[in-house]
Amino acid sequence: MKLPKIFRVWHMVALLVFICSASGVKAVSINITGQGANDGNWEVTTVSGSFNSLQGQLESQVWWGNSGLAGIFTGKVGSSFGSSNNVYGSQFGPFFAYAFYDRVDLAYYNGGNVVDSPSWTPVDSWAWATATRVPDTGSTAALFLVGVVALAAARRGWGSG
Repeated sequence: MKLPKIFRVWHMVALLVFICSASGVKAVSINITGQGANDGNWEVTTVSGSFNSLQGQLESQVWWGNSGLAGIFTGKVGSSFGSSNNVYGSQFGPFFAYAFYDRVDLAYYNGGNVVDSPSWTPVDSWAWATATRVPDTGSTAALFLVGVVALAAARRGWGSG
């Protein structure tokens, strides 16, 4: 049985959306509220290396200099990345660095808890969290595009053949 043309078109659209959204980098999307200018949607990823080698990137994070905000991000991400840091046999989530005074101050997720942990050595290699704000226009634009395609399909009679 041959499917109507509209179903074939939507199948191709769905396939293209899936291909375009696929990414080799694991990311976690979170929403921050109650933090003023930091409220909104964020995409959190991880980078690996020593603090010394990643210092500029880690110091540019929104939670840098704010242990409370680092804890909020850590709690929102939770165990989404698994236990990416093996520290002397204990498994911790990625580190959210927030200060550096000869040693790194950071927060991490472990066993359902957010842990604030100062004084880590900056030369050891770990998985570190980084975040990028996600503009709010994406979902609105996608919804608009779906509407435009649906209207075009209806006008052209794609569903009739």
